[in-house]
Amino acid sequence: MPTRARPSVADANILQSSDVPSIHAAIHKAIKSLQGEGGKVVLVIDQLDLLVATSADKEITVALGDMLMDLRQVSDRHLAGCVDGIALGQGLIGQQEVHATIMTLATDKPLVTAQQTPLEINYASLLLGLTHQADLVMGLRLLDTGTARDVSGVCRISVGDTEDSEPGETKLEARELLYFVGGDGGVKVFERGQ
Repeated sequence: MPTRARPSVADANILQSSDVPSIHAAIHKAIKSLQGEGGKVVLVIDQLDLLVATSADKEITVALGDMLMDLRQVSDRHLAGCVDGIALGQGLIGQQEVHATIMTLATDKPLVTAQQTPLEINYASLLLGLTHQADLVMGLRLLDTGTARDVSGVCRISVGDTEDSEPGETKLEARELLYFVGGDGGVKVFERGQ
């Protein structure tokens, strides 16, 4: 398999504006340029919720939802959801512009539960909307009982509606696993009782 040269700073797509149409255009341009190189394109959107927190636009959630819907309408698979940090899922079949989309979002409990200020309302709307659209949601959280020597937290994997899955496709199952982050930065994932 040929190796691809590492992209230089000159090759990078740098956002000139934080408004949603500019972001959408930059993502679409990047997808098109990668498609020309062949292979499968995986779109990773990290911390989309940052736009909700930094925008003065009260309708930012609607604009982001429209942007994501447009990107999904031309994609083969869409992964969304949330991992106390990371949202995953898959869905709509289309022109296969991207093979998959992976999104990460912070699930800040106070912002999601209170829903009194515009920020809290928009944040909860984005997070919950993406979670309900996702086929797979992975959530990481610390232990409710505090710290332990051999367990750092819980990894919960929830599966959305998989009725659209094609025959012969592997069925996903919901699971709850434990994880441990070692002093060297290594992570071990295991089932309860192992």
